[in-house]
Amino acid sequence: MSHSTDYMITCPCGMVFHSKIYEYVNTRQDPQLRYTVLAGLLNISTCPNCGRRAAHPRHFIYSDPEHSLLVYVDPSSDISEEARQLTLDKLRSVHQEV
Repeated sequence: MSHSTDYMITCPCGMVFHSKIYEYVNTRQDPQLRYTVLAGLLNISTCPNCGRRAAHPRHFIYSDPEHSLLVYVDPSSDISEEARQLTLDKLRSVHQEV
């Protein structure tokens, strides 16, 4: 089962809202999260008032038993966008090969 924590987020527009931040993703129990991860949208909050998006660069474990994958993902803020995209592309290619 995937595990997330509910955080209270304050947007620059002043809106306060709750957002789930995932620490563990299991695609067997939550298959829709596979596509969220592959799209690079996990742990991104969208303000319901102004629509502004904010990334929460929290590490998480990605488990995809169907494809025998267990990956530790650390989206540190010190990694370049190019390196982040390369990691996502590699993960996508693994899914396409299997």
